[in-house]
Amino acid sequence: MEIETIKRLSRLFTADDIMTRAEYLKKADDIENANNLFNVYDVVPSPKKGNIKGYFYLKDKKFYELRMDLIVSQNTSILKLSNILSQKNFCFVIADCVIIGYIHYSDLNKAVTKIPLFGIFQTAERKLWDRINNKINEIDLLKIFDTNAVQNFIKKKEYNRRRNIDIDWNGIFTFPYILKLARFYGATDLTDPEIKLLKETRNKLAHSDRNLVNSLKEVQKLSDAIDLCQSITQN
Repeated sequence: MEIETIKRLSRLFTADDIMTRAEYLKKADDIENANNLFNVYDVVPSPKKGNIKGYFYLKDKKFYELRMDLIVSQNTSILKLSNILSQKNFCFVIADCVIIGYIHYSDLNKAVTKIPLFGIFQTAERKLWDRINNKINEIDLLKIFDTNAVQNFIKKKEYNRRRNIDIDWNGIFTFPYILKLARFYGATDLTDPEIKLLKETRNKLAHSDRNLVNSLKEVQKLSDAIDLCQSITQN
């Protein structure tokens, strides 16, 4: 079920949703024209009219013909784009043998990107929770967390019981706690740095005022977090 959910999310949200369409791109025919645009753009497609054949690059102010490794299909899943963009900071989008758009890694900050990402995180969390929720007990909690944290868990559980909504441990633990519980019970082998990465990425997804990525290094982290979630859902 979880794998089918991820497949549907992959098909529904694609490069087409976050690219800048070719007709809206600022283009240049020569390096002089491109220089006038480099104060805003680090990649300037060329030529101005007709199909895009190459681009001028701010880093060395040279012209490059398009290479296959810089081109993705318009149907490329957003879930795959972070991996592609972690290797380079941009790509062009093709459909029917024509370049129809351009994606910079900062386009991953567009709101639509968060929809499939939140879905895959939620799916991973639910899968782990379903594996461990009937195993949790106070003795084990004290082996995993400090005393203050365990007391807070128990207080929340007791509060729910007094309000006649006793649903055992459901709703008591946040995402990073669930990850640590899952590791303790053998449902995953995530390391502390991996749990930290998933926690930080989940927090970015949950807050509309935070970018997912602000640098290529963060694109790689996002790609790693997606890989971890997919690994959880597939195991």
